Amino acid sequence: MAKKILSFIVALYLAFAFAVNAFPLMANAADGLLPAVQDPLGNFVVFNIEPGASLKNIARDLKTQGLISNELLFRAYVFFKGVSGSLQAGDYALSASMGFSDIVAKLRSGDTIKIGVTIFEGFDISQIEASLNARFNDPKVCGSRCGKKIVLSYYRVKDFKNRFAFLQDAPDDASLEGYLYPDTYRFTAEDDHDSVARRMLKNFEAKITPDVLDAIKEQKKSVYEIVTMASLIEKEVRSQSDKRKVAGIMANRLKADMPLQIDATLAYITDKHTTRFTIADTKIDSPYNTYVYRGLPKGPICNPGLESIMAAIYPEKTDYFFYLTAYDGRTIFSRNFQDHVVAKRTYLK
Repeated sequence: MAKKILSFIVALYLAFAFAVNAFPLMANAADGLLPAVQDPLGNFVVFNIEPGASLKNIARDLKTQGLISNELLFRAYVFFKGVSGSLQAGDYALSASMGFSDIVAKLRSGDTIKIGVTIFEGFDISQIEASLNARFNDPKVCGSRCGKKIVLSYYRVKDFKNRFAFLQDAPDDASLEGYLYPDTYRFTAEDDHDSVARRMLKNFEAKITPDVLDAIKEQKKSVYEIVTMASLIEKEVRSQSDKRKVAGIMANRLKADMPLQIDATLAYITDKHTTRFTIADTKIDSPYNTYVYRGLPKGPICNPGLESIMAAIYPEKTDYFFYLTAYDGRTIFSRNFQDHVVAKRTYLK
């Protein structure tokens, strides 16, 4: 009797040892043969793991969303692989055509869904917020973490002065307008107002190198002045050569104590998306109105790219004082007001 019991125990032990060593191989084989669906297009769905979620709950949710066909087999696979404690919380892009190994590798990697947002050169803060919130509230992009609202307009320069040297010469109460560098960003659902603002400011810092800052100082100008002028240039013209010429015209008008008369400042004040403004628009009492007040406006009117910033730093020396943008997109330059009037009649009729 004792021999039979001993033989049974030994047989049970050997069976268990075989299962432990053989199951990963069997699971791997099943992994390739038993996807939840045959989906050659690899259509992805957003799958979320909550912090602290158990393997049982993860397997259940995968089965519920149709990503696996057998949750018990999945749990056994993860258990025998010894990775049950390394599945990370977050939103993941998964497909029902993925096998167990691909799904587990993804969930272990922490390669969560990134929220891609492109901020175009010349966007102002309100346009940046609209772009961010459109992406942060798109279920196809942010999954279960949708509903977050990113607000950057309430920040002031003083909130970041202790972190970024380029902000030192800007007024404490100025907004971040001008410094939110236009680029394509990849955020996560965990990002918030502060982390988004810091990412964009950090990008500005990377572009405005110490050599660029030295060039600004050599001209006895502030970064704030350069960014303000660059924001005007960004909204007025497109090509780099035109930007440098327009920067030269602005420099000429500032030196001659002439009002800049930049239509883009009227668009900023009125929020009108047009190139045609009324006489009443030109008389609006605003520190941003370059028809009413001489010199640069109170601050930047948009967030310029590096080309416009460099044009503001290195304007082209020119004897032009006027310019206009023709309907075909060309920039027409004039040396005096009489020639400018003729150009208007010729190119804007």
